[in-house]
Amino acid sequence: GKVVIYVIKEDFIKDIQEKQTHGLGREIYHTYEYEGEFKNGVKHGIGKYSSKNGSNSYEYEGEFRHGVLEGKGKCTWKDRTYEG
Repeated sequence: GKVVIYVIKEDFIKDIQEKQTHGLGREIYHTYEYEGEFKNGVKHGIGKYSSKNGSNSYEYEGEFRHGVLEGKGKCTWKDRTYEG
């Protein structure tokens, strides 16, 4: 699959060969979309993640650390919401 990263602000720096991205941007992949902060090429800071997994799809808005959902945030599935 191909990852497409869009620049949201001019200070968003990308280096495709090293896959290092810093700042605010948007990443689109066939299984998810992410819009938010990046550090050293991974999701890090505040962002919004939307999975595209059919019936198991969910949306998370909150904190990311080193590429994973970590910290305070809100996760919403089709039939329920968790906030913490």
